[in-house]
Amino acid sequence: MKSSFLSLVAPLAKGQQWFRQQSLSDQQRLRWLAGFLVLVLLWVGVVNPVLTFRDRAAGALSQAQNDLAWLNSNYGALSAALAQRKQAAPQGDAALDAVAASAQAHGLTLNRFSPEGGGRLALSLDQAPYASLMAWLVELAENRGLQVLNLSLDRTDTPGMVRARIVLG
Repeated sequence: MKSSFLSLVAPLAKGQQWFRQQSLSDQQRLRWLAGFLVLVLLWVGVVNPVLTFRDRAAGALSQAQNDLAWLNSNYGALSAALAQRKQAAPQGDAALDAVAASAQAHGLTLNRFSPEGGGRLALSLDQAPYASLMAWLVELAENRGLQVLNLSLDRTDTPGMVRARIVLG
């Protein structure tokens, strides 16, 4: 630390000596130039970044307000669509039959499945291809209105195959 400070002292002393050798009008011009450079550095380093941040924040606020206004204006339609989707979901034995048929269509074999309280279904698959399982779960959510409430996957000895425990609702 001390050596780095000492290495700056010699050039600064030379700079001061050079400055004092200049005429008074040149010294005055150099002071004005230094002041101008300080202002430019303040603009580039402080003011402009603050203004840019303010403009971005104002844009983000405007976008958030627009999103909120859209959500408020479409709340009724969104809640009706969600209610309709929940009503479209099969219940009880119909749900078990729909899930079993859908699993079979995806080449999956359900080992255990049972209804739980609150319209939930607990499923178990011992040897399921991962890609088929994911496609099946997406299809259940998108087309049948059944959401995955809990998913537990374990590796098996066979590559690409998983053991799954699923709770749908």
